[in-house]
Amino acid sequence: MHTDKGFAQSGRFRAPVVHGMFYASMFGAIVSKRHPGAVYASQSLDFKRPVMLGDTVTATVTLLSIGPSGRILHFQTVCSNQRGEIVLSGDARVMLPKRPKHGEGATQQTSVCSASQTCDSNPACSVS
Repeated sequence: MHTDKGFAQSGRFRAPVVHGMFYASMFGAIVSKRHPGAVYASQSLDFKRPVMLGDTVTATVTLLSIGPSGRILHFQTVCSNQRGEIVLSGDARVMLPKRPKHGEGATQQTSVCSASQTCDSNPACSVS
């Protein structure tokens, strides 16, 4: 289904689709770029529609809340295609590393981050 054209033609989408974990992994890349050392505690994924080869996917991570300690962050996570259609939605919780007392925790300033990726047949694609 994901790489075999012949098999995919007989399936639901009639063409190979991009594996959902490929574009779902963009969330972790965004969080780790913005918050080095953060550890994922959980991630929910609700796949809404297929992503086809050649589609451009934009992943957006929006801060929803910060736990009382300032170290637990709750994010809304959404991927959309080049037509603005939501292809994946969910939420994530991450734990920030301990910081010295004077600069501990996150602030609401870290609200929205995004990255785009064109999904092609190159398995070495990276988030830009």
